[in-house]
Amino acid sequence: MTTALYTSLAAFLLCLIFTPLVRMLAAHLNWFDEPDQHRKFHLHRVPRIGGVSVMLGYTGSAALIFLAAPYLGFQLHPAFLFAWLSIPVAFFAFITGLLDDVIGLNAKQKLAGQVVAAAFACGAGLQLHSFAGKPLHPYIGVPVTMLWLLICMNALNLVDGVDGLAGGVGMIGALAAAVGALLCGDTGLVLLALPLAAALAAFLIFNWTPASIFLGDSGSLTVGFLLGILGIRWANDSTRLLGTFAPIIAFIVPLLDMSLAIVRRFLASKPIFGADQGHVHHRLLRVGYSSRNTVRLMWAVAALGGIAAGILTFAQVQVATAACAVLAVTLALFIVKLRYTEFHALANSIRHWNFRSDMKMRIALLDYAAKLRQAETPDECWGVLVAAGDEFGFACSAMKLGERFFWEQGRNHLDSDAWNVTVPLSGLGYLTLVRTGSCDGVLNGIPVQLTDVLKQTLEAKAEALRASTLVVSTRKPAPFRVPTTRRPATEPPFEPPFENSAAG
Repeated sequence: MTTALYTSLAAFLLCLIFTPLVRMLAAHLNWFDEPDQHRKFHLHRVPRIGGVSVMLGYTGSAALIFLAAPYLGFQLHPAFLFAWLSIPVAFFAFITGLLDDVIGLNAKQKLAGQVVAAAFACGAGLQLHSFAGKPLHPYIGVPVTMLWLLICMNALNLVDGVDGLAGGVGMIGALAAAVGALLCGDTGLVLLALPLAAALAAFLIFNWTPASIFLGDSGSLTVGFLLGILGIRWANDSTRLLGTFAPIIAFIVPLLDMSLAIVRRFLASKPIFGADQGHVHHRLLRVGYSSRNTVRLMWAVAALGGIAAGILTFAQVQVATAACAVLAVTLALFIVKLRYTEFHALANSIRHWNFRSDMKMRIALLDYAAKLRQAETPDECWGVLVAAGDEFGFACSAMKLGERFFWEQGRNHLDSDAWNVTVPLSGLGYLTLVRTGSCDGVLNGIPVQLTDVLKQTLEAKAEALRASTLVVSTRKPAPFRVPTTRRPATEPPFEPPFENSAAG
């Protein structure tokens, strides 16, 4: 523990010294993050290579303690060298982020650098070797490790949008890993985690609002990678199932933000890896939180996750389950407070969805499409259309095929609160379906699919229908008049568009 404390103190002091120097270097080389008032709302240019000072403080502390230990009068812990020999693989993540900060990399290039870093970590033996205390085959451990490291790097990179957020979340995650290591008796993990937390604490002095230097991709990718390594070692140390998942709970804020972004974009049919302003910190700012309060709130959630992770590591199953339940409720309330429209729409869809009714309508849709394809004359087509209109809740159907005009009022009541859908039939005429009431019944898309199927099927039969020799319908048509999208209540009720409305 003495080694860990000395190393952490050195990491804090070195980062405290290096950060102003790195800031001056970035200003001299013009390596600034420019505000764009789209996703970057800082008021002036800010140096963006803060990861350099964090990396120098973190790795420099190990070298300093290694050299100074004989003069300080203490013995290095046996796990010291073993723990810090695993650090060089983090340089691949660091170099990838630094190149992105300095010259800019596209998404594929950044991903390639991250994959290389994760692959070297696995090659160095930093992979998931066990699950709940049981050995794990490399064929499973290696891909899981690589996926975990990629997720951690990108998750921390995504939350780096407000001054002090990514650095603070990384510091809390490293502290949680140090506590978990103490509970598991892994001194090597303490030697890795505690100095990282100390270096980030020093960096936050300069990164707190208003920040004079940003962490940058050189910092977010490196810290995310190191947190991933800490999580792998933590999971390997755990002999219980719940303890194996403790690293996920400890890093809950970046992982939650990334998960919400993926689900949101999937629900909205947007590119999964596209940039937007829907991340957790964006939403908190939008609902009225200041930058500082946004960071404080997300730090609090991260701290709660760290505490829950510690409980999962050593507590009895009942206590650990209760901690998970409290965390789940807290996260649910937190997500509700973000007021995501995508999740509100999803909740409405689930609440109003009836599986059996939906399946019934979809089966009917396929049946009517098949019957319409089998119909040979305009009258047979019209009979199918009338039945389909009744089945799907339309009060009135009308169709014009060449010189022929069909109209039928169905079983459903037709009143003044009516709206219509008119489907042009290329080279034939048109089909109009009239419905009363609100549009709620069409939100499941079934009636819309009905009109698509009818249009496609009728147009496919265009030649056969155009060649029909039948001339007129049994009803006497007048010019067809359909209601507007929404009639005012003061207008008279909808009337059938024929001179003899009693007919049929």
